[in-house]
Amino acid sequence: MMCCQPIAISLAFLVLATVPVALHAQEEILQPGDQLNLTISDDPPSAKTSIAGVFTVSKEGKLRLPHLKKEFRATGLRPSVLVDEILKAYREEGVFKHPTVAPRITESVQLATRFVEVAGRVKEVGKVSYRPDLTLLGAISARGGFTHGADLECIRLIRGESVTVHHFKNSITTPNIDVKLRPGDRIVVPAKRKSAEE
Repeated sequence: MMCCQPIAISLAFLVLATVPVALHAQEEILQPGDQLNLTISDDPPSAKTSIAGVFTVSKEGKLRLPHLKKEFRATGLRPSVLVDEILKAYREEGVFKHPTVAPRITESVQLATRFVEVAGRVKEVGKVSYRPDLTLLGAISARGGFTHGADLECIRLIRGESVTVHHFKNSITTPNIDVKLRPGDRIVVPAKRKSAEE
């Protein structure tokens, strides 16, 4: 019977260890314009007043908070990771001994609207509001679809420094390969190249 106990303890540890990973997976990456509504105080409460407010990620992707010399690079981070850095800074700079934050990080973040950009041979060049089920063809359709002369075999999807090429007909005949988009993606529909005979 004794040999079963270590297994039970190990399994319990495994379940607890996976909870933070699940939390990170549910969080959106921060971008300029996102807001964090935070109240930071000492635990137990000290003579110093708590710090409360709505703090916005700047156009440069940075965040500043009261009484801290450090400026935080927020873009590209998940909110919980940024808050961990903030609490560490308040502790290291001696503002609070044991800083805590409220409310829970999942309730304190107000995300700016995410967009996908569509350019080139479409009826209405511009941005499309991002949603989790938005696809390549869905974004093009939201901007009115293709115009005459669009190259349907060479649709470019630009994601950061990565560029991939997609074929319209393949996406229509096989819907499961229609690419799901991410915030900040850029779609470019080029003009069809003229053949040597034209």
